[in-house]
Amino acid sequence: MKIKRYIAKIIGTGNAFRAKYQFRYRKPDSIRIDICAVCNAKCPFCPREYMPEGRKKGFMSIERYEQLLVEARNMEISKLKLYITSEPSLHPDFDEMINLAKRMNFKIFISTNASTIYKHIDAFKKIDVIQFSVEGWDKESYEKYRTPLKFDRVFNSMKQYLDQARSVNQLTSIHLPLTKNTNLEKFMLLWGDMVDQVRIDFMQPANIYSQGVMDAGMNDLLAEDYYDFKRIDKDFSCFDPFEEITVGYDGKILLCCLDFSGSYELGHIDDGLQAVHTSESMKKIRNQFYTQKMDICKDCSSFYKPSKEAVEAVRDQIDTFERLHKVRAKILFQG
Repeated sequence: MKIKRYIAKIIGTGNAFRAKYQFRYRKPDSIRIDICAVCNAKCPFCPREYMPEGRKKGFMSIERYEQLLVEARNMEISKLKLYITSEPSLHPDFDEMINLAKRMNFKIFISTNASTIYKHIDAFKKIDVIQFSVEGWDKESYEKYRTPLKFDRVFNSMKQYLDQARSVNQLTSIHLPLTKNTNLEKFMLLWGDMVDQVRIDFMQPANIYSQGVMDAGMNDLLAEDYYDFKRIDKDFSCFDPFEEITVGYDGKILLCCLDFSGSYELGHIDDGLQAVHTSESMKKIRNQFYTQKMDICKDCSSFYKPSKEAVEAVRDQIDTFERLHKVRAKILFQG
């Protein structure tokens, strides 16, 4: 990674993207599917808060799902990510969908709030990579960020599942979006022995697609929680338009995993995955990164970064924790 960053610094980020993607066609290696649009949590930091109501309900049919997997396999796509805007385990055919993907030899990734994992233990054991979404370090903080889910129920469900799945060849992780109020030490002591990794970054503004561009916005309810961010003005980097195809529950092609509104017209799976991936619309999106002249994605929350002082302060917290405590999970933090 350091070598790639060094090369990009020498030749420029746009030219690095051209060298990697434009001068030789690369097939996407993953497909991300929102198998349902339903979630049982109302997290105040989540882009669902700004989604059109019409996109908050619905399930992908098992027939359309199978069609997608077959087409993805024909494109030699091997990674399947079953999450975007919702809790995927709420799909009534969730177990069957996991079994189908496993029979087709996909490497399966999922992100879950773990609230219903006890209903699908056998299916979850077949998943290759599980990311648990839990932000709290105690009952009060958890239920603030994961309303209306209940801490005790989720904690016990996770513990029950992970105790049963110890012998399964599976990578487990927790994604922790940091706020100014996060108690990192308590968080790691609570969850650190349950999973293999804890991936830490900063709680970002939510992305809202508005008037033809991605716009970043913060929930007023969490005004005191967010770190201060500054939008970068160079070296824009994102691999999603190049390496991944993102599909909504209704078959609509989405801009990326942060496009909760599904408002940008990129096509539909009925057009064919290959046709969509090589379409003029997708070329326009990729061209932003070749030229480094951002248009559609110019205000994406991915381009908002905290101060160097905030990053260093978090690194100091991590170093202190690792010096004082030993837990199972490896902490991953890039700042």
